[in-house]
Amino acid sequence: MTKFFRAPLFLILFFSFLIRLYNLNYNSPFLDEAIYLVLGRKVLAGHWQEAAPFGWVGGMPLFYPAISALFGTFGILGARFLNVLLGTFSVYLAYEFAKCLQLSDQQKTNERIGLIASAFMGILAIPIYLSRIAIYDMLSFSLFLSGLVFIQKALIIENPDLWQQENRFGLAAVAFFLSFLAKYTTLILFPLIIIWTIFKSLRSDKETFSKSIFYLTIPLAIAISGYLAWNFNDLAHFMRDQVRDPQNKTPEILSQFTMYSIFPLITGVVGGLILFFKNKRSTVLYLLLGATIPSVVHILTNNLKAAHQHTFLSIVFLLPLSAYLFSVLLKEKSLIGKFILPFALIVIFIYSQNQVVTLETSWTNTNKVMSALKSFTSRHEKVLSSEDDITILALPNLKEENIKGIYNFQYNNLSDQTAYGKALEESYFDFVLINEENSDRVSNVIKKSLTSHYDIIYNNSPFLVYKK
Repeated sequence: MTKFFRAPLFLILFFSFLIRLYNLNYNSPFLDEAIYLVLGRKVLAGHWQEAAPFGWVGGMPLFYPAISALFGTFGILGARFLNVLLGTFSVYLAYEFAKCLQLSDQQKTNERIGLIASAFMGILAIPIYLSRIAIYDMLSFSLFLSGLVFIQKALIIENPDLWQQENRFGLAAVAFFLSFLAKYTTLILFPLIIIWTIFKSLRSDKETFSKSIFYLTIPLAIAISGYLAWNFNDLAHFMRDQVRDPQNKTPEILSQFTMYSIFPLITGVVGGLILFFKNKRSTVLYLLLGATIPSVVHILTNNLKAAHQHTFLSIVFLLPLSAYLFSVLLKEKSLIGKFILPFALIVIFIYSQNQVVTLETSWTNTNKVMSALKSFTSRHEKVLSSEDDITILALPNLKEENIKGIYNFQYNNLSDQTAYGKALEESYFDFVLINEENSDRVSNVIKKSLTSHYDIIYNNSPFLVYKK
């Protein structure tokens, strides 16, 4: 333990934890954070069915939201702290994954590659950002990294004792399936990982190949197929929502991926070229394909949503190659490497911090308007809010059923736009909170229906609060 606390890995994990923990109250809850917290509370209370979440949540809605709600007992900071822990753990997993790939024939060099990969994972913008926001990505991606590590540990073990390989392959299957349940996106990489595992196990021996099939491939395929069959209609509805944008988003998608992975992309390609000519071609191909697949899937589905978040998956596969390049510099050009590596870490940290700040201020802070709305309400008022789930979190003094959002509303046998117009004409709501930046049809109907029935009592752009 004494050696561990003085070791480079401990220092990397410690500073990664501090970076993620610092100033967690950087902004009011993001809409998705509020959505998952509110849904999680419904799950824990046993009445989630009313939200019909299987058709719109990008993961198993009874999984992450419930965990987030447990930590959310301490508010949004508690929910974010869960991801601080997961994000720090992912830094350790990046170390294990890069080390266990055995890109070098020397164990000491592989250890160094793992350390460098984890150091970069600790300071890159997207891993930091996802570790500080209460959405399901970090849980999914940490489980995904765990699966990669278990596979590599199963493949490299020599003269395994009874059940050592079986357990590692089995744990990989569990980790991947849970990663899929946390966020469906990781499914896009499973075929590549299975092909890689089968290829490596075949090159090892028949027994390893047999174990990879019976303890990893078959259980994972059965679990995912069963879930897809059980939830097919809702998943089909979810997928249709992801690909409905008629405009070509390819330039924006490529911009998102390159913006947040430019450093590991450049250094990873150079490191990959060096490895390619050192007879590690299959590993290089595996890692580069893994890094490319997320952006290709986004382009093929023309889906810009969450593109920047899924850069994390590309970074996972690029970092071992990037770390290998720096390990070569440290070994063959020791003085240059000892200067370049810390210089690169400092520059990337500063650059990433600017990106993190931009990401964390990309949505409008609602603290002031929620504080004002809370002061206006007591216990029985009915509120229509364009920030519905955020309002539910901010106004615990009101019953949740008294707070309505701007979608899926029914009133006097009417629904949606007509229902909102009629309810406002009849002064059904006591307060109405409008975000003027919303320009969809429902928001416009609400604004027009407010003209003579409600007075403005709060005006702080972009938010307006009306009272009847």
